[in-house]
Amino acid sequence: MTVQARAWGRSACLVVVALAACSSAGARSVTVSGQRIPAGLLETSVAALCDVRTFTPTDLRAAKSTFYNQSHQNLHVIAQALEITDRGEAARLLEAMQRVEADFLAQPSPPAVTGHVQDLTREAGIALRRLSLLAPDCSSR
Repeated sequence: MTVQARAWGRSACLVVVALAACSSAGARSVTVSGQRIPAGLLETSVAALCDVRTFTPTDLRAAKSTFYNQSHQNLHVIAQALEITDRGEAARLLEAMQRVEADFLAQPSPPAVTGHVQDLTREAGIALRRLSLLAPDCSSR
């Protein structure tokens, strides 16, 4: 192999390593208990609350299913991540989530559930912003 070929090969390796490092550094995430959680996963989970809000007045079953299948677990992750820097907001998020969980167990009238889901959506948005993540805009849904 010529000196030029080896130099080009080393340069190509450096470029690949640099690109990989840049793409890793640029990936938005939150670290919780040593695990890196992609920001998009948490943002999507909160955005699903917009769908829960939409379903609540007419279809509590769909609202409940969407809540538990798309939002519930990651809301706990958000609260856990936030607990380090803002325990009060983490507590408000968990309290709002508990009210929605209780509603789905008791199956009260849709207006009561809708109000609690709106409160949860607001608290989840605040929590995301405190973590420097993007909060959804439910007004377009």
